[in-house]
Amino acid sequence: MKALEALKTRKSVRKYTEEAVKKEDLMEILECGALAPTGYNKQPFKFVVIDDVTLRDAMLEKHPYSKGTSAHYLIAVLAEMTDSVTPLEDACAATENMLIAATALGYGTCWLQVYDCEWAKELEEMLNVPQGYQMINLFTLGCFEDNGKRAPKKPLEELIHFNQF
Repeated sequence: MKALEALKTRKSVRKYTEEAVKKEDLMEILECGALAPTGYNKQPFKFVVIDDVTLRDAMLEKHPYSKGTSAHYLIAVLAEMTDSVTPLEDACAATENMLIAATALGYGTCWLQVYDCEWAKELEEMLNVPQGYQMINLFTLGCFEDNGKRAPKKPLEELIHFNQF
């Protein structure tokens, strides 16, 4: 799939099949995350791949917007908050790269907000996140049956301004 097609067809998926994500595809997706642009090239992110079903399900149970989700993988995106000028932006850029890569490879994903949420600390404890790092978000990754549906997006005309707001 071409990059523009992946960008235009990506959608949030919450229902997954039992089919496994290929390990080489997982590594390709993670590599795309690692290649994201970062402020001053600090690359402050770390990715935790959760494939243990018990841990995955426990984490999804703690997140209020993930009920009923059971993807093959759950990926936590962390940022080192002590030595980076733009850790949030960097982690989000890495996440978006991975979501687009997953779409291009035919997988479904769903971005789950964690940063600055009341459930963040509990999720971080479940992964033994070291001091100095914060979980910015999670995303699910898995195979899915495409029903063609996508959440509606605002028309481009409502979002664009030239020269001034």
